Order: sequence, then C-alpha cells, then structure tokens
Amino acid sequence: MSYSNDKGKYQKAYDFLFKKLVPSTGKSGNNLGEALRLVNKVVSRHFNDGDTYSDCIHNGMVPEFSKGKFPFDGEHKTLGLELEYLLDKDDYDGAMNLVLLHIMMSLSSDTAVYNPESNRLAAIDSPAGRKALVALDINSVHTNTCGKGERWLAKSLREEGVKIVKRLSPETLKELKCDTIVEYYKPVKARKGKRTKKVKVEFSKDRSALSKKFSKMERQHKKSIRDAEKSVKMLIKSRKEFALKEKKLSAKKYKEAMLYYQELESLTSLKRVEGLKKLINNKLASLSHYSTKMLLLNLANQKSKVKDATSKTKRERRADLISKLVKEINTIGKLTVKLLKESFDPDSDSGYVSLRSRSLELDEEYTRKLEKLLEDVMGSAYAVDNLYEKCCRYD
Repeated sequence: MSYSNDKGKYQKAYDFLFKKLVPSTGKSGNNLGEALRLVNKVVSRHFNDGDTYSDCIHNGMVPEFSKGKFPFDGEHKTLGLELEYLLDKDDYDGAMNLVLLHIMMSLSSDTAVYNPESNRLAAIDSPAGRKALVALDINSVHTNTCGKGERWLAKSLREEGVKIVKRLSPETLKELKCDTIVEYYKPVKARKGKRTKKVKVEFSKDRSALSKKFSKMERQHKKSIRDAEKSVKMLIKSRKEFALKEKKLSAKKYKEAMLYYQELESLTSLKRVEGLKKLINNKLASLSHYSTKMLLLNLANQKSKVKDATSKTKRERRADLISKLVKEINTIGKLTVKLLKESFDPDSDSGYVSLRSRSLELDEEYTRKLEKLLEDVMGSAYAVDNLYEKCCRYD
C-alpha cells in the first residue's frame, strides 16, 4: 500500500484533493493545499529521482520545512514538525496520510465528516458518517450526563447527575434525560520509546457545502498562478538588468567564443561528465544567456546520477531530463552563434569586437521556458535562484 504505485491508504482522496487544492503552477493559496504540494514534491523526488528528504532540504527544494516558511509558520507549525519527522525517517506514506487527514478534517465539521472513499460529506451520526470516521481512524467518545435534578436519582448525585461514557440509544437518552457531549479522538504514533497516545480531533467550524469551499480554493489558485508568473517576470528582469554590461573581445577571443557556442550547438547526450566540466569552467559561458552554465551544471549532475538509477522509472525520468537539457543547450548554442555573428563588426579599427549583453539576450518567453525546465530538474524556484547566485551572477 503506497502512493508511489497509486495504492495509498487514502488514494481516492489524494487523487481528488490534489486536483482541487494544488494549482498547476505556483504555490497553493490554501495553507493545507500548500502542505500537500510540498509533501507530494518530496515523495515524487524520492520515487522518481532517488532524492531523500535530506537531499531535498540540502538542495533547497523545500526550504519551507527547514526555514519554517508558509504554510508552516503559523497554525500549522506543529504539522510541519510532524511531517518533517516522518519524512526524515523515510516514512513517505505516513507523511502523505497525515497531511491528507488534516485536509479532510478541515473540510469536515461537527455535523458532517469527509468520506475518503466517496470524496463527499456524510452526516456525522449517519451509517455513512460512522463508516467514514472508521476509515479516518477516528473514535467517537460519548459522555452522557443523566438524571440531573431528577428525583429518582440519589440526592447526593442529583445536583451534577451521573456520567455514563457510552453510546446510548435515543430511547435511553430520553428516558434517563441525558445531555450528551460527543468528542472525537485519533491515535497518534509515538516516537521511539514513547507510548501511543490519543489526541482530541478539532473539526472545522465551517459547515458550508464542499462545492462552496472548493470554489473559494479555485479563486485562491488563480491568484497563486498570477503571483507565480509575476514573480518569474520580476526575477528575469532583475537578472537581465544585472547583465547589461559591455564586453570587448579580441579577434582571437571572438573566434574562441564562436567555437565554444558551436560546440554547445552540436552537443549530444553522449558527452562525458569530464567534457561537460570543461565547458562549465570555460569563462566564455558568461557571454551568453545566464542559464547556459546552469543548464550545463544540471546536465553534468544528471549524467553522474545515471549509474545510480535503480528502477526503470528513475532511469526513464533521468533520460527524459537529459534529453530536455541537451535540447535547450543546443538551442542556446545556436542562438548565441547567430547573435555573435550579427554583433561582429569586420571594419572595426580597434581590433576588438564590442558586445553588449543586450545584443545576446534571449526572448522573454523562451527565458521563462528555461526557468521552468530548471525548476523541474532542481525541484524548486528557490533552488534555481540559489544556483544562479552561486555560479552565474557574472561580475
């Protein structure tokens, strides 16, 4: 039973809720939807790319966990710590179950509970509701205070009544004149050396229909997508502004640059890691688009991982990423060769070719495409930005 092969404990709920709570791009505006997106990212990286949770933290794929950022910076801080504990000990399914349970509880109320099999709300005291509680591992505890103020009860007990912790029939409740409080508890796995404990479950106070709740989430998604697009545009703009510096090349250096980018244009996936490292360390990489070196670094990293791929899924995933990276490196090589030719002045008296970075810019739409590819390979925009700052923010 694992989400990695579509057989998780709450698989039907996962398939349904992921589509509802996680937008196609950007963060989820809903805090638990964002928690699901982050856990899903770690699980996907583990089963598709072989990255452990520790790798994800080290490479900046999910800084929200380690840095206590949204959605783990407020009411869900404890959830973040619990998820971090499960992921750190490689209990990926346990982490997925936990975040899905929190989501389903947030969609439930004291009158209706979320059914993970039907993805609908069921009246909490109906047969379907009781079945849903069992599926969610939630136990109900009925505390009945009976006979309060009644003459048939002993005088010493009459003032406070008698407490009966048991589910009673409607007839008995009426006959004994009982007030009933129903509380719900869930067993929580204890960490090593501690006993399992029961924790009281707090339902959402929102009793609105699921359709209304999901409509609100859809509006949050649209805003999230707009914000993500705006963020990428601002990032690209700032990087372009930083790169606007004039460069002068001698005829010899210009020729070397042409040869360098022609090599990128004809690069194949058969290129060895040692050869890629030479291309990465070549200062001529800085003449072209800032992502040139970033793409080469990721290609070398994927190539070095191929031998470690233990499953067909991981091998296919890496082969696909290598193919995409090579394709974009070829395109950058081709475009840069074209731009270098256009900027060359054969009649220059100085003996130098003067280039401005603006003349070697790639169009914005293609730049966004490269950003998305790098984010897919590295796991997050945060990781991509970190790499840019380390390797490619050319002085």
